[in-house]
Amino acid sequence: MKIISDQNIEKLKKLSADYLLELLKEARLKNKPTLLLLSGGSSFEIIKGIKIDCLGKYLTVGMLDERFEADPKINNFLQFKETVFYRLAKDRDVNFIESVPFDGEALESFAKRIEEKWKSWRRRNGNGKIFITQGVGADGHTAGIMPYDEDRDFFKNTFEDKSRFVVGYNASKKSQYSKRATATLPFLRNEVEVSLVWMAGKEKIKAFNDIMSEDGSLAETPARIIKEMKNATIFTNINN
Repeated sequence: MKIISDQNIEKLKKLSADYLLELLKEARLKNKPTLLLLSGGSSFEIIKGIKIDCLGKYLTVGMLDERFEADPKINNFLQFKETVFYRLAKDRDVNFIESVPFDGEALESFAKRIEEKWKSWRRRNGNGKIFITQGVGADGHTAGIMPYDEDRDFFKNTFEDKSRFVVGYNASKKSQYSKRATATLPFLRNEVEVSLVWMAGKEKIKAFNDIMSEDGSLAETPARIIKEMKNATIFTNINN
């Protein structure tokens, strides 16, 4: 795990965009099949810095976690479709994994549909790379995985299933958008080659300290998974 810090948010965004740009340029140069999974929210700010010369058929883009909503103001993928990056990528024959629920579709079916697309990509691209952008909430959640220190059995059974890439669950009062389909912890540990972690804001100081602490659990602070991943870089304005 690496940490890149800067108090200037705009500079931090540029540093993170440049980092992702270099990853994609190298993958395109080597024609390495690449799956880029984006978090919603601030990650859309990061991709504003991505230039067209790193895009191509080698790349597939989807969402790291998704809200079980078809409302274009809520669904992450539908919001992504409104970005300049999406339009540029579409013109360059980039592939997309859409994550919009069908009418009448159940949450678990929705999650399994996304999961099968990820697994299908992996089967076709055994030597391909998976890159993600990963956010961290003030409560220590990440990639849609909420803290469940009060129910560790639920946390383990839901997010630690080694057979799953994606799981659907109801976060209830833990999130404004409670029904979600999200990556599992084994997927983050074992399948993700590189993670760009965006963690800015004073409200996230406690979560940052909890991640860095020697004490604590994933159920208490899911973002501690960052320390178990292959190659994660935190971009932050929090002093460390």
